[in-house]
Amino acid sequence: MSDMLKIFVDQELDQRIQKEYPHLKYPAAVYAKITNVKKEAAYYSYIIRILDKNKKENSKFPEIPKVKSESLYESGDVVVAIFLYGDVMPYIVGRAV
Repeated sequence: MSDMLKIFVDQELDQRIQKEYPHLKYPAAVYAKITNVKKEAAYYSYIIRILDKNKKENSKFPEIPKVKSESLYESGDVVVAIFLYGDVMPYIVGRAV
């Protein structure tokens, strides 16, 4: 009987995580490649491409436009981006070495 209860709890927990916390399936910090830079009035606007842990393009993610930063990066630079609190708009932390 305890195995059935464990299976039930595991299934319910999996469903709840999938429904309420889907961002937990993805890393909170990623490498990203700057593909386009545009100077705005008070900031720079970037288009970025998410990379995998080996710094290769990750086809699971589309390019992300309108990523804002006060720091200047050039097209082709690899940066570290984080997704704060599971948000879909990343924040550029800095250049990756």
